[in-house]
Amino acid sequence: MLCIDGIHTGYVNDKPGPQESQIDTDNLQIWLQIGRDAIAGNKRLIITHSKSSPGRSRAPRKRRITPAGVGAEIHPVVKWGPMKTQTLSEVKRGRLLVIGFAGNSAPDHVDELHSLPEYLR
Repeated sequence: MLCIDGIHTGYVNDKPGPQESQIDTDNLQIWLQIGRDAIAGNKRLIITHSKSSPGRSRAPRKRRITPAGVGAEIHPVVKWGPMKTQTLSEVKRGRLLVIGFAGNSAPDHVDELHSLPEYLR
């Protein structure tokens, strides 16, 4: 499975914002299970995401499932990737790969998409 630009969900009572926001976790449970399955080697899951500030952007529904939720650890890195992307973090465990990129503009998100052939190899 591929998940480009993170995993998104809504807010309880549709109230985004840094202080009062509470995310709706109901639809995230399946992603936790897929992540656990990938770590066990039963599935392959690649998730890309970029730096963003939920509640402050025009699309305030972006939230991440932390790798710790599936038993993985984030490793900070600073390296250049395909399409001149800059990788800031990686999680590699079993067949789970989570790649965190710098940038929060539309072109940054498109670069994530165009970089996928490199990561699929």
